[in-house]
Amino acid sequence: SVSIASPGFLRWAFTEASCEQPWPPSSFWKPAPRSQLGRGIQPANQSMHCPFQNQQQQIRWQNLSWVKTCSDAEFHETSILLGNATFLSYTSTFGSYYDPKYDNVSLVGWARNHDHVSNPSEGGMRALLFTQEEDTRHTPTGIIVFRGTDVGSAEPSHSADECADTMLWDDVAYTDLPENCKASFSAHQLDYLQRALDFIAEVRESFPGINLMLTGHSLGAGLAVLATGIQNNGGSLARGQEVAEQGFIRAMGFAAPGVNNG
Repeated sequence: SVSIASPGFLRWAFTEASCEQPWPPSSFWKPAPRSQLGRGIQPANQSMHCPFQNQQQQIRWQNLSWVKTCSDAEFHETSILLGNATFLSYTSTFGSYYDPKYDNVSLVGWARNHDHVSNPSEGGMRALLFTQEEDTRHTPTGIIVFRGTDVGSAEPSHSADECADTMLWDDVAYTDLPENCKASFSAHQLDYLQRALDFIAEVRESFPGINLMLTGHSLGAGLAVLATGIQNNGGSLARGQEVAEQGFIRAMGFAAPGVNNG
């Protein structure tokens, strides 16, 4: 898995793809010039022409070792795609950054799957799925993006994420959480990692053999890294199938929390 450390780069990724589209809300990191923002994403069912239109045919996800030696252009191309997916995870799920105009927006060259969405109004793990619109390799390929922590004021999104962060990164059991967490949310709601694994299992069941890239920012990047490690090491695999039968899973995230083997 790969984690890109700088949130500033994530903002750059949102601005440097090729097609003009609505700009992100000003509260979502520091905006670049309006003329550059919101590129590389497209409304559903709208054809657009840009250099990254055939981007999915150039992605090499089976082995990410190429990231260490690739050119800046190659690295940026993949990062832009995943950065835009991450942007949509914030702006089209309930919370402080939600904007309904992004509800049907997808990535250029990819279809947004509305049958596989985790966006609970009562608070919880949030995820989106994008699949290739045309796959010449006859192997389904998808991007699952997990949303990061809602640091705004929207409730219950903000509080649920903070409580889940405490469980995940401070290694605090649900029973030891602050009373406000237990009073507002169930253990099931706050087990974001298991909910992420369940989401992956559902996608794999619907798309047998799918090759997946997991991504996200902050909390979302951490979920991507953890889920990839668990899945690729044989844990919590959907219906007990082997990794080779399921297709590979890789992760590239933005500013992931530290993850150890403890």
